[in-house]
Amino acid sequence: MSNKKLILACGVIILAVILWLPGCGSSHKSSRSSTPSTGGGTGGVGTGTGTGTGGGGGSASNGSGGPTGESTQNLGGRSCLVYVPSGVKSPSPLLLTWHGAGGSPSQMMPKWKSVSDSNGFIVIAPPHNGSGKDYDHATGVRSDVSGLYNVDLDACYVNGFSAGGQTAFGAGIGTSGWAGIMAFSAGVAHTPPMPNASGLLPVYWVFGDADGTFGGISTIRQQVQWVESEGHNVNFVEVPGGGHSLSISNAAEAWSWITNPANRP
Repeated sequence: MSNKKLILACGVIILAVILWLPGCGSSHKSSRSSTPSTGGGTGGVGTGTGTGTGGGGGSASNGSGGPTGESTQNLGGRSCLVYVPSGVKSPSPLLLTWHGAGGSPSQMMPKWKSVSDSNGFIVIAPPHNGSGKDYDHATGVRSDVSGLYNVDLDACYVNGFSAGGQTAFGAGIGTSGWAGIMAFSAGVAHTPPMPNASGLLPVYWVFGDADGTFGGISTIRQQVQWVESEGHNVNFVEVPGGGHSLSISNAAEAWSWITNPANRP
């Protein structure tokens, strides 16, 4: 009887071990299944970041929906004249251009439309008060138009005639995010040391030697030296016999020079 009891006891123990083993196996599998879940989550985050960076292109605003042709739009709190050529690039360079004192945005469009057509960039002509210091709206205009169109944020330029050229200087040197300045028959808005908020820029500057505004040609020559001493690359075009007129400036030549990477300081 003693041997039978021992055999029976051993059988009970073996049976208990057999029943216990599947439970241990199930628990181990559950622990391992949580590892793939964690790995999948990490992979998803990595893919999302990579796609977002690639899609942005580094400088394109990716805006869409704005009309082509000429229109009037509220940008940066101003009623701006806008020209978008049918062959606009994507992303597109952007030009803000300001009229002279007493003028209007329509003054600048004839100067730039054919150049815009040939080069595929957007032209915005905001109104201003003619003081040469009314440029704080420039970054707001750029921001708003970048939401409507696919703008190349590394290729945003400023231009103006007379007081508008001084406004362009004020925006380009006094605010950030600009790639170059084109000043037609204008003086600079700042004296040294200048804020240079957009860094060092290419500057295309036209002034006639018979123009008596802004202190005349002798004062402008001194201002050119100021801007050069700050480290900007200035292409100064002094027009012999040129008076205070928008007609002495060549917009196509200005655009070709200002957008040439070789002219960046």
